Amino acid sequence: MQRHAMLMYASCGWFFDELSGIETVQVMQYAARVVQLAEELFGNSIEQDFLEYLALAKSNIPDHGNGATVYEKFVKPAMLDLYRLGAHYAISSLFEDYGEHTRIYS
Repeated sequence: MQRHAMLMYASCGWFFDELSGIETVQVMQYAARVVQLAEELFGNSIEQDFLEYLALAKSNIPDHGNGATVYEKFVKPAMLDLYRLGAHYAISSLFEDYGEHTRIYS
């Protein structure tokens, strides 16, 4: 959780022209991972509070609305969970022979 919290403070994500830019979305992805791990560790939901703060940031592109919308459009679909990890393993195992112990992602 600490590693992703530090990554979300990368300066490239904070000097942006648009919330939906690649750098800002990447920073939001790091922050989303912190939220995901914190909820798993502490057992309470904090994502809604996080979205309320993101909603305060307005996008320059009318279709994107605000930071919460950008999060829902670009960050949320990219989040990894156990189901998606299992799907990745199932598909990739068709092309790669995994041993008894292996590392997928990090």
